Amino acid sequence: MLEDLQAILSDKQDVGSGGAATVYCTNAYDLGSPGSDVQGNTAPSDAGNSHLMIDSRVTTAFANGTSVQLDFIQSSNSDLSSPDVLESTPAIAVASLTAGYKFGLTRFPTGITKRYVGVRYVVVGATTVGNITTAVIGSVFPA
Repeated sequence: MLEDLQAILSDKQDVGSGGAATVYCTNAYDLGSPGSDVQGNTAPSDAGNSHLMIDSRVTTAFANGTSVQLDFIQSSNSDLSSPDVLESTPAIAVASLTAGYKFGLTRFPTGITKRYVGVRYVVVGATTVGNITTAVIGSVFPA
């Protein structure tokens, strides 16, 4: 697995202390302009065909509340406003969200057409603590 510091979407981000909320990752991942590579050459615009993956783990166990769901999103805006949801995990019960828990999103889904991707955390119930680290990672082996 390859990891890039610029690809960290959430670094031990406090998602749980605010109770029920929709919380966006602190950083968006910039895929570049759709339809071109970093040199400006024409390229496939769907990052879902790549070996990019999402690794999302609980770093501080959640307490209280009901559940947390992760939405993998895309947006034309670097602040991830007006996002489209590409894929979601089921709502995971807080009792399961212990330190080290790994969420089910892995490979980038197909259908990515916008420049920025990220994660939105949907917290249900009055959670009092809970941190998550999420990163875009590259696999050196096809998954």
